[in-house]
Amino acid sequence: MDSVFGAFHDSSTAKMFAWLRSWNEAHPDDPVHFVGFDVQDSVKRIQVFLEDSEPPWTAVAEDTLAIGKALEEARAKQEEVSEIRDEGLTSTLFAIRDAVAPGARTVVLAHNAHLMRRGGETHFRNLGEHLSERLGESYVSIGLVGTQVDSLCQAWGRHDGPLDLERRLAEQLDTPVGLLDLSDARWHEERVNL
Repeated sequence: MDSVFGAFHDSSTAKMFAWLRSWNEAHPDDPVHFVGFDVQDSVKRIQVFLEDSEPPWTAVAEDTLAIGKALEEARAKQEEVSEIRDEGLTSTLFAIRDAVAPGARTVVLAHNAHLMRRGGETHFRNLGEHLSERLGESYVSIGLVGTQVDSLCQAWGRHDGPLDLERRLAEQLDTPVGLLDLSDARWHEERVNL
């Protein structure tokens, strides 16, 4: 768990890893592949990975290294890096999928701001927009909300108790608690203030 990005460094991620292991042990001919990646990793870490990688991972590492260098250059110039990062996430995601399981269904776990189909709530073209353009209706974005996430809820400090955020979303969007249709235009065209 030490290499897991801070936002996902919690007990629910550990439980997901345990489930993946159980599934793969029970289904050796139909394994679930899990690959963690983020193009904002330091260039030095990517270079170390590249030195130790073998085809097809070499191509993935080279692509990610180029993105990492572009991010470092933008940071050095104090430029915005979000769009570079999400473009990089898109190309790296497809490179990894092509290397591991070409054409396979793929699940991406990331912050909702990266995955929504339209980046209207963000100030940059996000991963979800890029995936929507490339995959069309095959791309499905599922937003996640948690009230007991180990790391994020304390930082936000905006929850009044279990299911409070979900209840407030359901009231404003007139949808059942636990279900939020992210294709609803209201979600993209007007900011929902909680």
